Order: sequence, then C-alpha cells, then structure tokens
Amino acid sequence: MKKSLSILPSIALLALIVAPIQAQQRRDLTPEQRAQMQAEREAQMQAELQAERPIEALNSVWIEELTWMEVRDAMADGKTTALITTGGIEQNGPYLATGKHNYVLQGACEGVARALGNALCAPIIKLVPEGDINEPSGHMRYPGTISLRQETYEAVLEDVAASLRAHGFKHIVFFGDSGGNQSGMEAAAARLNERWYDATAHFIPEFYRYREVHEWMNTELGIAETTNDGIHDDFVITSIMMVTDPTSVRYDQRVAAGKATINGLSISPKEEVIQTGKKLLDFRIRQTVNAIQASIGGTQTDNDWGVGGTVLAQSVNGHGGEDVTFNRDVMPILQAKCQECHQPNSIAPMSLLTYRDAYRWADRIREKVANRIMPPWHIDRTMGIQDFKNDRGLNDAQIETIVSWVDGGRAEGEPADLPPAVEFPDPAQWRLGSEFGKPDLIVKSEPYTLAAHTQDKWFRPVVETGLTEPRWVKAIEIKPSFPEGRQIVHHVLASLDQEEDGIVGLASTAEDAAQTPGLLMEWAVGKEGEIFNDDAGKLMLPGSRIRWEVHMHAIGQEVKDNQVELGIWFYPKDYTPKNRTILRALGAVGATGLDIVPNLTSVTQDFHVLQAPARLENFQPHMHMRGKAMSLEAIYPDGRKELISQVNDFQWNWHNNYIYADDVAPLFPKGTTLVITAWHDNTVDNPNNPDPEQWVGWGDRTVDEMAHLWVDVTYLEQDDYEQQVAAREEAKKVAEDQVSADRDNH
Repeated sequence: MKKSLSILPSIALLALIVAPIQAQQRRDLTPEQRAQMQAEREAQMQAELQAERPIEALNSVWIEELTWMEVRDAMADGKTTALITTGGIEQNGPYLATGKHNYVLQGACEGVARALGNALCAPIIKLVPEGDINEPSGHMRYPGTISLRQETYEAVLEDVAASLRAHGFKHIVFFGDSGGNQSGMEAAAARLNERWYDATAHFIPEFYRYREVHEWMNTELGIAETTNDGIHDDFVITSIMMVTDPTSVRYDQRVAAGKATINGLSISPKEEVIQTGKKLLDFRIRQTVNAIQASIGGTQTDNDWGVGGTVLAQSVNGHGGEDVTFNRDVMPILQAKCQECHQPNSIAPMSLLTYRDAYRWADRIREKVANRIMPPWHIDRTMGIQDFKNDRGLNDAQIETIVSWVDGGRAEGEPADLPPAVEFPDPAQWRLGSEFGKPDLIVKSEPYTLAAHTQDKWFRPVVETGLTEPRWVKAIEIKPSFPEGRQIVHHVLASLDQEEDGIVGLASTAEDAAQTPGLLMEWAVGKEGEIFNDDAGKLMLPGSRIRWEVHMHAIGQEVKDNQVELGIWFYPKDYTPKNRTILRALGAVGATGLDIVPNLTSVTQDFHVLQAPARLENFQPHMHMRGKAMSLEAIYPDGRKELISQVNDFQWNWHNNYIYADDVAPLFPKGTTLVITAWHDNTVDNPNNPDPEQWVGWGDRTVDEMAHLWVDVTYLEQDDYEQQVAAREEAKKVAEDQVSADRDNH
C-alpha cells in the first residue's frame, strides 16, 4: 500500500505534462484534420451502437435490469411504449413498509408491460411530494417519510420522459399508486405534449381508482371491508403487497402478535391472501391496460370497467358516426365551448387547438363529454331555468357528435371544411376587454409575497379608488396576476367602502338591500367578469375605497409581489340607470351555522324574504370540498312554489356563475321567499372529501365548509316590476301565436 501511494505524485506530475502536450497537438491540427478526427469518432460510435448483441437477452421488462443493447433490440422489436410509475416513501401505519406504493408497482408495472406486449418499465419514481419539509406537514410528520417539492417532482418526471423519448420511445405513459402523485403526472404530461411533435405522453388515472377495486372485490370475490381501523392501510393494499413480499406488511410479526387483521378482515392464511392479492392485482392490471390502449390508439374491450363512459346514440343528424369529421363537425364545438381554456398558457392541462391535439386526447375527450364532466357546467338540465348568457355546457346533439367522431374513426375531413382559427383574448389580459376595451378604472391590491411552503393566507388590504365624482358601474372584472397569481389565488372578495346617505337607486321599501351594498364582486376559479343590464348598475362615490380579501395557497415555489386587479367600466357620465344591483350572499344555514356530521350527507336550508320587488341576475352556489348540491326555490306571496335552479354535481374547484338570459331572469314580487337548500357529502363516496371521519362546521379554509348562494339582486320600483312582467307576458303571447301560425301553415 505504501508503494502504491508513493507513486501517485509522479503519476499526477506526468498527467500535468502530457495533457498540455496533447492539447497543443490538437491546436496544431488544421480544420480539415479536426473534422476528420470527429468523423472517425462518430463512425466508431455508430459502429458500436449498431453492433450485434453478443449474448441472449434477459427476459425482463425493466429498463434498469436490461443492458443498453437489450433495450435497443426491444425497441427495434416494437416495444416503443415506456411506463413511468410513481410511488412514494411515506408512513403507512404500524405494519406496512414506508415504500408501500413502490411494492405495489413492482408487480403492477411488470404485469401491465407484459399484457401490453409492446412496453418496458422505467425505474419506479420512488420519491414524490409527501408534505412540507421545513415545517413538516402531512406524512412528513412521521419519521422515515421522504418528500420532494412539487416542482422537483414534476421536473424529474419530465426529465425521465424526455430521456426515453430521446432514445426513440413513442408513447410515454404515467400512472401512480398515490393520490398526491396524480396532478403532477397530469401536468407533466400536458407540458410534454405541448413541446413534443414525435412522441406522446399519456396520464392514466384509472390505475388509482381504488373505489372500483373495492367494488370488484365485493361483487366478484365476495369480500367487503365493513370497518375502518383508522390507519393508513386496508385489505386491498395489504394483500397486493403480500404478492410481492409478505415481509413488507410484517406478516410473521403480526401473526405472532395476534394483529393479522385489517379493517375486520384476516390476512391469514398467507397463501390464500396472496392468491386474493394476485386476483386484485390482475384486475388493476387489466383496468390499466384498457385505459392505456384507449389513450394510445382507441382500442376498446368489452368489460365492466372499460374506458368511455356513457354510450350515446351513434347517429347524428341522420348520418352514422363514420360520416362525422373533425373539420366540419367537431372543431366548431371545440372553438365555441373548449378552446378558450384548452390552449397554450391557459388554465387547462392540454391544448385542443388542432386536429392532432384532439386526436391525441380523443378517448379522454369522449369520456369527459359523455359523462358531462367537461366542459364544466353543472346545472341540472332537467329542471328550472335553462337559458343562460354564458352557457358553456354541451347539448345532447353536441355530445353525440363528439362521441360519434371518436367511435367512427376520428376522421379529419376536408381541409375546406375547417373553420378559421379563433383569436382568443390573451389570458394575461382583461376578458371583458374585447367588448369594452381598457377598463376606465383599475384598482390594484397591495403586493403580497407568498412563501413556497406555508398555510393558506388571507390578505386584506384597503386601497383608495381615486374617484373624485360619482360614477355608475356597467361592468366589473377581477384578475389575479398572470401566470403565478392564477395558481395561488383561490378566491377574491372586493368590497366597496364609501359614505352614503341612504340607498341610492333602490326602492324605499328595500330594507334588506342595505345589508350588503358594499360587496362589489366575488371571484373564484371558473368565474369571469360581470356585465349589468342597461337598466341597472353599481354606484361608486368619491373618496371610496376597495377592501380586499384575497385567499391564497402555496404551490411549492415562492411567488413574489402578487397583486390582484379590479377592472371597472363605467356608464357614460350623462347616463344614470334606474336600478341598483346588490351582490348578496344568501345563506343556506340559520343562526346555528353548519353542522355536518361524519359519514353522512347533510342537508341545510334557510329562507330569505324580499322586502321589495326584485330581479335575480344569476345563480352561483358556493361550498367547499364536501359540497354536493344546491337549489334555489321561490315561494310566492300567493303560496305558489317554483324551483328556479339546481346544481347536482357541485365542484368546489370550479365556480360556475350561471348568468340568466335577459328574458328569463326571474322576476319576484315583494314578499317572495327565496329558499336556499344545500347538500354536503361527508362520506367516502365523495372523492374530494379529505376525511369523512371529521365533524365539519363553517370556516374560511377549504377543508372547512360554507353554504351560500352568490346572487346579484336588482331591486325594482313597483311600477318597473309590473312593466317588466307585462313585457314578458306579451313576448310569451307573441311567441305562442307564431308557433300556432307556423302549425297552421303546415
């Protein structure tokens, strides 16, 4: 050892001498000689890359187990689909290894790859976001958990995917075994597809649909979990882990300690449970394979869990699905209902601007529209008012068109049938700017810097408007900063603080209108600006202020100097609308507040009596993660009841504001009782429910609850109300007479 060490300085000295000589020799070469050397090195590399494999290939689908030659030859044989799976290192109760999800994926990825026949498995991404690190939250409160920042996680996914694409893989498939992993995979896939032209990324959420696994276990195997031990474990996951390695669930130790049960089900005898685990794993594999095949090439299989959702009629306007083309039939629908969000740098995860975009996502599009998940329009189409100014939902004919196009082969059609591209407003600009131009007044909140990892924040600055004279508001819009503000801002309230003598523009009897005259606008994701009818508006006075409430949540990266802007468009100075519109929060709870018990669906209801005639301009339910449904009903002074609007599939992360068309906006006489009813689903059947065991009450946080209806109420003088009712009745009579005349002519 001493001799070896003693010659190291000499070797180092020799290197110092030789390296400069070699460098000088390279500098002495002519450009032609250097080019020749580069060509020889490239030829040597190509010869190596094309060399014949000297040994028999290993029978494995795991890239990390194969040699580079074996991967090359597998791709040449058609294995050009790469599976990227995500697991985690997190606490899983007292019995399961922290690598629970990774154990599941060991068997699952291999099974999926072999079932597909054209796929290889990339190494499992074992490290994922598990909670805040510096101030531990979530699983990070438990020793052994390892967490990544969200941006790090998504960067890893994109780098791994890009590496595989660089080698020639054509389809990169993401799926994972943890709920927290899903959004990152979906976002990464969407970004990759925006950049790639020669490969496609696919996000497959079907693998993680554990509810379907439990249902299948119950119906097909006769096994049902009827209790919950309250730990991060269940029979499905335990039995699947035992297939890979029984020690990962501490099988022997649990048997010895008399702890060999989970949620009332025994995990003994070992071999029987392993066989059950194999059946459950096989079900998940088949489920995932079907979804991948559908995403890649539209392959459909007949089974109970297949992709596609509700099957609608296969004929549209009298012709079969094979006659439906993208250019003629589908593109106009996407332009009208989808593309404003589904375009680069907008809020949706993928673009749908071109035929190639839609072809790539065709099966996902079919599933979402057939089940009325997209576009997000949650109003009940079977009851109440159905005419809205901003209706972004699809009618039955439009859904049938899209379904028929996908099922009929996804034909592109004639180039001449393709409508001109739509120029949508820049997402960083005012949405109402295309109609009204630049706002007459812009009021900005104070800047706020949100830390990368922190609890939700409520920022409440007060800002002067700078008005020096009274002005009536025609339209308003709230706009978070772009793009980071759109990611961190959950909702915004802008209240108008000003000195008033009485309630200007209201009927003298509108006593309840004075309760909230200052609430100017509420904004949440999914809501656009507001435009008031020509006979109504909102009044702003000199010396007024805007009281902001900005609710923000961290996204894993610091956002500096975020500001929210309020854009205001005024009526001309010489125009005064006769009515004033008041934004009301009509609650569905009484004085005791919300009381949502665990593991049940709760119903709350409250009543609001109008003290003056009024016209309701919109219907916007507001609840949080457990919100399920909300309805608005009117009880007229004569006792007559009418259901005005109802949402049966409320989505807490997309707040639709349903703006009534002018000729149907409900008109109510003085003394009408508005009944607000809200349903909250605090059960395991609610996929958004963070914890069905929690007793939930009212609160600002998203994990707390609310139950109210945001509605613009335009209070009317009695004579104005009567005139509007008479005009409605006259218009209805004219329409009925026209229908009768048309019938007679035929």
